[in-house]
Amino acid sequence: MKSFRIRRGWLMALTALALSWNRLAGADPAWLPPVRTLTAWLDPKAAKSPTVQLDLELAGVRGVVPGVTNLVAAVAFHLPDRFQLESVHAQGRVQLLRHGRSLWLWQAGRQRWCRSVLPSDTAAPGFPAGEAVLGVLAHGCDADVLPSRVVEGHPCSVFRVRPTAAALGLAGDFHLTLWVPQSSSTPLALRWQDPSAGIDFTAWLRRVRIAPAPSSVRWIPQPADSRSVEVLKPDAFVARIPEPIRFIAVELGVVPMPGL
Repeated sequence: MKSFRIRRGWLMALTALALSWNRLAGADPAWLPPVRTLTAWLDPKAAKSPTVQLDLELAGVRGVVPGVTNLVAAVAFHLPDRFQLESVHAQGRVQLLRHGRSLWLWQAGRQRWCRSVLPSDTAAPGFPAGEAVLGVLAHGCDADVLPSRVVEGHPCSVFRVRPTAAALGLAGDFHLTLWVPQSSSTPLALRWQDPSAGIDFTAWLRRVRIAPAPSSVRWIPQPADSRSVEVLKPDAFVARIPEPIRFIAVELGVVPMPGL
C-alpha cells in the first residue's frame, strides 16, 4: 500500500505541475540532459531502445516498504517488452522476469519457477510520459547548483531540484538531488525527498552497460520441465513477489499495483 501512495503522490505532483505549464517558462536547465538519458531508456514507445544493464541500490530509505533499505538488484531491460530484476533476498536469490505479458519468478527457497500471464490491456514497463514530464519539471522547478563532489572516485556535478514558488502550492515541497559524473551523461545517484509524506531515499545506478541489441541477456527462463513451473493468476503472482522486489517492480511498471 505504501508503494501505491508513493507512485500516486509522484504522479499527482507532476499532473499539478502540468496544469501550471502555461504559466511557467525558461530555458532547459543543466540537470535536464542526464535525466533525459534515463527517461529515454524507460520510454516503451522509443523507436530504438537499447538494452540497459545496471546495479540498482536503494539506500537511506525512509517512508517506504520494509526491507528496501540497502537493497541491491541487478536490473536489465530492453523496452517495450523485456525486463528482468535479480536480487539476493533474506530467503535467497530472487529473479523476476517479464517478456511481453508473460511474468516469471524464481525464488531460491522454493526451488521452482512460477509463471503468470498479464491481461492484454496491461501497460508495457517503463515511463511512457517521460519526455512530457521532463518538460514540466524543467519549467516548473528551480535548481540549485551545489558544490562539485568526488563520489566513489567520480568528480560529480550536484543539482538540487524543487518546485518553483508558482508551482509549490500545487506540487508539494519535494526535493530531487542528482549526482552526475562529469565524465558521463548518466546520473550516479538520485535522492528523492518528500517531507510531507516522510519519504526519503537515494537510488544509486552503478556498473551501467548499454548495448544496441537485446541478445546479450537471457530474457526467458528454461525450466528443467513443465512440472517445475507453478502457474498463478496475476494477483497471486504479484503477491508472491517478496515485498522489497515488488516495490521496485511496481514503481518501474513491471507488474501492476496490487489490487488494481
